[in-house]
Amino acid sequence: SGFTMMEALTIIMIVSVMSTVAIQSGSSFYATEQAYATASMLASDIRMARYKAIEHQCYIRLRFSQYNDGWYIEELCEVNEPVTGEYTGDPANIEWQSILGKEMREISTSVTIDFDPAFPAPIYFRPDGLLISDFNFNAAPIGTFHVSFVYDDSEDFEGAKITVTPSGVIESEAYYKVEY
Repeated sequence: SGFTMMEALTIIMIVSVMSTVAIQSGSSFYATEQAYATASMLASDIRMARYKAIEHQCYIRLRFSQYNDGWYIEELCEVNEPVTGEYTGDPANIEWQSILGKEMREISTSVTIDFDPAFPAPIYFRPDGLLISDFNFNAAPIGTFHVSFVYDDSEDFEGAKITVTPSGVIESEAYYKVEY
């Protein structure tokens, strides 16, 4: 009316195999969510920066830290002509003010940010909301660029990607590694 040793060992082996599969799925899920959350945060910050530029009739600057562990979003509201946004002060003396409530938006050290080679750094938002690559109202709009986010420990999941256009972020997506 009890279990034999073989039955007990079989149950232990089945439970260990199932828990190994569950741990790997959980780790892949965490990688997916970590990369996608970072991509969503940047997409939201780009949208917010564009709205702030229009609302305050200011220049906004988005720049990434030199170590790619976060980004800064700063505004300059000392424009002399609010309609055109022309800045006639000395560019060397510009004091940008953070609009994040803190100095830098930090991201997990496990997430790597990968930019298109021609991605402009920094990106400026004109007072009319257009994204430009140079601090000049008449600068050409930026092109369409992709920013990818990859979680370091991921085996199956490649990461998340957002598409940045002259009018802001148009999409974000998760993508997976395809093995052929």
